[in-house]
Amino acid sequence: MSRLKAMGGILIIFIIGVLVGGVGIHCLEKRILTQAFEGSGKLSTFLVNRISRRLDLDSIQKDKLAMIVQNSREKLKIIRVETMPRIQAIFHDAEQEILKLLTLDQQKKFEKLIQKRKTFIDRMMVK
Repeated sequence: MSRLKAMGGILIIFIIGVLVGGVGIHCLEKRILTQAFEGSGKLSTFLVNRISRRLDLDSIQKDKLAMIVQNSREKLKIIRVETMPRIQAIFHDAEQEILKLLTLDQQKKFEKLIQKRKTFIDRMMVK
């Protein structure tokens, strides 16, 4: 019996580890996406520092790289603003089609998911 308890304990620890790891990865991905959508300078700084270290850039090259990354961020921000209405329209059409497939209970749950996505996107587009 004690061997069975030990194996059960190990299994529970393994399952908890998998769950904690999955939640951690989810939170990290959400944080990275948030920073990317916000146009956060943190992500750009991280990118510049990482490339600089890996390529052994001198200070002049690093400064020029930072300018290139900044210019790219600005261009991407313009594209994001221009394309977001089209993206939202595609999401809306897909959501309407999906809602037709679902039961009333499923529709209520799906509408909550839609609202979470919209809140996330709206928050990201503010900056």
